Amino acid sequence: MWRSCLRLRDGGRRLLNRPAGGPSASMSPGPTIPSPARAYAPPTERKRFYQNVSITQGEGGFEINLDHRKLKTPQAKLFTVPSEALAIAVATEWDSQQDTIKYYTMHLVTSSQCEPGP
Repeated sequence: MWRSCLRLRDGGRRLLNRPAGGPSASMSPGPTIPSPARAYAPPTERKRFYQNVSITQGEGGFEINLDHRKLKTPQAKLFTVPSEALAIAVATEWDSQQDTIKYYTMHLVTSSQCEPGP
C-alpha cells in the first residue's frame, strides 16, 4: 500500500529509480517534471439578461427578483435574506451591473453564492 502512495506522490520515479544499495543508500532526486502552469482564467462574466431588480417579502425572509426570476443558490434553493437592509444591498449589487454581470464586483452575492433562477 505504501508503494502506491509513493507512486501517486512522485509519479513512481523513486520506485523505478531506486539505488541498488537499498533504502539506506542515498537517493538522487532524479529528473524533475515541470508542473503545468496554471493558466489565468479571467473571472466569469455574463450578459445582463434582466431589466428590473425588485425585492419581495416571502415566508423565509426577503427575496430578490430579477424581472420575474427569483434569485436562487447553486443548490437551486430560493435565495432569501433575513433583513430588508441586506436585501436592498444585494439588489443594489445586481442593479449596478451594466451590460455584463461581473460577479467579482458583487461581494455580497459571491459570498452568499446566489445565482439567477429560471
